[in-house]
Amino acid sequence: MPKKVFTLKDFSGGLVTDTSPRALEDNELAVCKNLDPTSKGKVTCSRVFKQADANYTDQPEAGTGNAVAITTGYGLFAFANDYTLANPPVAGYLGEFIVKADGGSAGANFIDILEPAGTWLESLISAQATTPCFYAAEGDLFCGGDHTSAPRSLTYHAQSQIPSASVTPVNDWIDATQEKVKPDASTDGKAQKIYQATTDNSGTITGIGKDDALNWIIKPSATASSGLWTNTNTASTTSYEFAATWLYKGFDPIFGVNCTESEMFGVEDDATWGGSQIPQEGSYTDVSIQVQCWYSEGTPITTASQDKYGARLYSRYGGDGDSEWYLLAEMDMEKGMRGAGSTEWNAWEAAADEFDHANTGDTCTTGDISAPPALITFKIANGYSVGDIPTSGLVYFKTGLVANSRAYVGNVKINGRTYGDRILKSPIFKYDVFTEDNYLDVAINDGDQITALAAHADRILQFKNSAVYIINVSKELEFLEDEQQGAGVGWQAAVTTTPFGVIWVNQNACYLYDGDKITQLQLGKISSSNWSDNIDSVTPKSIVGYDTIKQQLIVLWDATSSGSGEAYIFDAETGSWYETDDILVHAVNCTNMVNARGDKLIIGGNAAVDDINFLEDRTSAPAIDFRTKVLDLGNAESRKNLLEVAAVYKYGKSNQAFSVSTDDGKTFTALGYLSDTDADIVVTEFDTSATAALQGKKTFQIKIDGYAISGFELSSISLTYRDLGVH
Repeated sequence: MPKKVFTLKDFSGGLVTDTSPRALEDNELAVCKNLDPTSKGKVTCSRVFKQADANYTDQPEAGTGNAVAITTGYGLFAFANDYTLANPPVAGYLGEFIVKADGGSAGANFIDILEPAGTWLESLISAQATTPCFYAAEGDLFCGGDHTSAPRSLTYHAQSQIPSASVTPVNDWIDATQEKVKPDASTDGKAQKIYQATTDNSGTITGIGKDDALNWIIKPSATASSGLWTNTNTASTTSYEFAATWLYKGFDPIFGVNCTESEMFGVEDDATWGGSQIPQEGSYTDVSIQVQCWYSEGTPITTASQDKYGARLYSRYGGDGDSEWYLLAEMDMEKGMRGAGSTEWNAWEAAADEFDHANTGDTCTTGDISAPPALITFKIANGYSVGDIPTSGLVYFKTGLVANSRAYVGNVKINGRTYGDRILKSPIFKYDVFTEDNYLDVAINDGDQITALAAHADRILQFKNSAVYIINVSKELEFLEDEQQGAGVGWQAAVTTTPFGVIWVNQNACYLYDGDKITQLQLGKISSSNWSDNIDSVTPKSIVGYDTIKQQLIVLWDATSSGSGEAYIFDAETGSWYETDDILVHAVNCTNMVNARGDKLIIGGNAAVDDINFLEDRTSAPAIDFRTKVLDLGNAESRKNLLEVAAVYKYGKSNQAFSVSTDDGKTFTALGYLSDTDADIVVTEFDTSATAALQGKKTFQIKIDGYAISGFELSSISLTYRDLGVH
């Protein structure tokens, strides 16, 4: 009988444990550990997380924000800005920032930031949860994590405040809570006051020279019957009331300025904001007015005001009780002043004493305003009412993201009330402004709570422990599009976003949402028993990350210090899987995984709490285990004599064993070693014609195990045999 040759040169089907080794396809593997078979015609060593390079240096272990611990699955993030974190920031920055919690206790967990190459800045965000969550928008960083530690942000500010004054332009990063501090009557950087001038500047306004305080001055026109303003009514119910706000960062495309608005300060806080009690009264009937903003010449602005972008003045008729406040005038720290309804700004100028005050300073003034405003209310300007602003100015959240120029935060606490089922959404471009009535509820009172959020295209995936809900956010009103029970997650670290969709894992499966449907990636590949044995089912332990270089998903079985570096790896191109048992060291807990610039997948922890690790090709020798399907060579019932087995490879190793089984992997006959260490492709042939254990057998299975050089590459395996037929 003639000799026959059977060659395996494609192993890209990868590991399959959901099928008998006899029923596998020729390119599928019964065992594949620490070897990557996903490239056709080439099996290579799997990648591992390595510690530290010039850019990803270890987090400091000394100082105010020293690294002391890691809460498993939490604490790592990456974001970018065009400016460095230096003081002052420098433009033209092309890198990004790596964010890592230092592991302090709740309320004392400080956030450090790595500015490559190799510069850690400690405690840039203070007093956070032990389970911090992050989202970023337009170069700014926002942090939450639980219902007790006040959410904070690290935002970049660049503006020329009051250009007419000798004020150093703002160019700084500021750490602050969500709260948009309202004006008061006396505090530097917060104070606002209101006065009325006379028509001819004959009055004398006193007490106006305070540093870093904004003064509003209303000046009636000298022209009779020039408008509809009258101040001869002295009763609070028949005069106009005024209130003011500060404007913070948060661009509004309609107004064309940063105008995230604080709470109002006015007649309810200080009686002098009531029209009948504004200092420097005169008697004026049916006139127009001008409104001026005035800052002292001495110290117009201090660092306490660096986060303020302007202010607004509102008015309402006192007799209307709790009626709406209407926008009267708007001040911008750079552009100047404009009255309600005007689109043109009147610039800042260094002015002499005018509008009844003897102090020189810097001013900007509206044009004539002929009638009390009745068009733009606080609610129209902001999308919510004054009373909707949280009482503490804070909204606590456990997970968050940005989609369609809004922030969405889930599992929230607001106004002392906890909503584990609720997502709050911000107004457009105002990424840390939330109100109690701007929310999404898709499944409530189900005994579960939101554990994670993810976004793909114009869909948001809301995860609970037991289910996932797909929410369509393509329009102003969001709606629930789909849900899948049994597909929830225990924490955010079990979810990752890839170019082709959102992927997540739980004890049941590995799921992909591609914008159209949810599929299970492990079906037909990894058996349900193998999967559930290895992926957490009670306490969250498993985490995921996406390797953009290899287009592979990393599913780490156990991210705690008890883990052993075991992971499933899924290849997005071929749809195949393989295993690794040394991707991490696991001396300490690990953070979540994060994608960084330069196609880096990083994770914190591993060997030490201060480590930053990145996924790279390995340089150490892995312990490998590689087993083909059980090969019947075309006929499961015929007997064959195995005459020779040949392996084509490079970078072998002296203890890289090569063996063959004829009993479905129960026992193996050793043939030798793939010991040729040549960097070029070589062929090692094993003559088996005299090996009695390999003669007259129905099936054969090849195993390669032992240790491999990091550069090992297997191209093919060939079996030369003689078919003896069926006996």
